Amino acid sequence: MKRIATLLAVGAILTMPFASFATESEAGAWFDLKNCDMCKSMSSIEGLMENMQWDNHLIATGAVSVTSVNAGWEDKFEKAHMGMEAVGKKMAEGAAVNMCNFCKSYGACVMAGAKCENFKSPAGWVGTMTSTDPAVIAQIQKHWQTTIDEYNKMMEAEKAKATAAAAASATKK
Repeated sequence: MKRIATLLAVGAILTMPFASFATESEAGAWFDLKNCDMCKSMSSIEGLMENMQWDNHLIATGAVSVTSVNAGWEDKFEKAHMGMEAVGKKMAEGAAVNMCNFCKSYGACVMAGAKCENFKSPAGWVGTMTSTDPAVIAQIQKHWQTTIDEYNKMMEAEKAKATAAAAASATKK
């Protein structure tokens, strides 16, 4: 359990920079930065989410995720990372934590045997989630395809919101 909680905490921080609201599905929020204890580590740092970029791709054996942070935000990202590690430690000690569907699904992939590797590169933080088991690969790819789809929905909603705000501002002038 300790290994899973640690992997979940480290993996989640490296794979979750997205807009600061929840997206709803039939089973609830895929991302929920207000109520998920893992996600709150990032969303509670004002401005961090807006200063991060996230790119995810399916690969033959699973998925790869790249997170970059704008210059000057690295320390705040590290602070968020430490917050997620603290939540992972609580999980490892048996404490109940609130998690969004992204975090639950990520953990289910790890528990199914997904191998997670995370490292820092000049481009940012890179995370891979892979397996040699076809069933686990399918589970990983389902998780990440849902993540990609939900992230795109959020970005479209944010863009629409910004466009509407700009139009409202222009009509006031």
